[in-house]
Amino acid sequence: MARFLILILLACPTVAFANAGLPMLAVVWPMFIPAFIPVVAIESWVVHRSLNIPWRIAATQMVKANIFSTLIGIPLAWLAAVAVEFFAFWALYATGAESYLPHTVVEAGRIIFSMSWLGPGGNGYWRIPIAAIALLVPFFFASFWTEAWYASRKLCPEAPEQARRAIWRANVHSYVGLLFAYICWLAFGLITHA
Repeated sequence: MARFLILILLACPTVAFANAGLPMLAVVWPMFIPAFIPVVAIESWVVHRSLNIPWRIAATQMVKANIFSTLIGIPLAWLAAVAVEFFAFWALYATGAESYLPHTVVEAGRIIFSMSWLGPGGNGYWRIPIAAIALLVPFFFASFWTEAWYASRKLCPEAPEQARRAIWRANVHSYVGLLFAYICWLAFGLITHA
C-alpha cells in the first residue's frame, strides 16, 4: 500500500517554490552539537565552583540539564520567537504602520524580528550570523529556565534558589562563549565575502 501511495505522489508532481525563507532553527540547532561539550564544561565548572559541590555531580546534572534544554527549551524558544515574528509582521502590515515609519526603522525591525525565520530575498552574508546572534537572547532565557527547572533541586536540595543563581551564572558564561563564536563566524564571513 505504501509503495502505491509513493507512486501516486511521484506521478502527480507540483510546483515547488524555494522562497519560503529559512527557519533559523535548522541553522543553529546543528551548531549546538559541537558546542555541547564546551558549554557543559563551562557550566559544570561554574556550578561546581559556585555551589562548592563535587565536580562529578555538577557535570552529571549539567549534562542532563543541557540535553533537556537543547531538546525542549531551545525549540520552544524558537517557536515563541516565530510566533512573535509573524505577529509583529502581521501587525505592521495589517495596520499599514510600515508606510508611516522611517525606512531605516522598518529595516532594523525586519532584521531584529526576523531572527527566527529569515524571509526570502535580502542580500548579504551577514543576515544569517546576525539572526543567530539575535536568537541567543531567547535561547539564553529558555536554557536558563529549563536547566534551572530540571537541575536546581538535584544540585542543591537544601537551597534550590542558590542553585538557580549558579545556573544563571553558568549560562551567562556559556552564552558569552557562544556570542564570541558567532561574532567570529560573522567576522570570518564578512572578510571572506568582501
